[in-house]
Amino acid sequence: NAEAAKDKPAIKCASDKHVEVNYGVMGKTSKKSFTFDGVYDENSSQKQVYEGVVRPVVDEVLQGYNCTVFAYGQTGTGKTHTME
Repeated sequence: NAEAAKDKPAIKCASDKHVEVNYGVMGKTSKKSFTFDGVYDENSSQKQVYEGVVRPVVDEVLQGYNCTVFAYGQTGTGKTHTME
């Protein structure tokens, strides 16, 4: 029910590759699941993100491959600082 959904987080990292999204439309609650190569929540450290995402890309650059790291997120959350 809609009241129960208010107590649950809208987005939940169910695992390191799986996200669940709870949402309500016209009083009806629903849940969608999404799977990614990797999922990092607000408790993830900068080192965990680097080791899981960027380090493999840096290794490939050193092997001669062209690579890109695309940082996406809300303005002012430290993306540029993190990439430096």
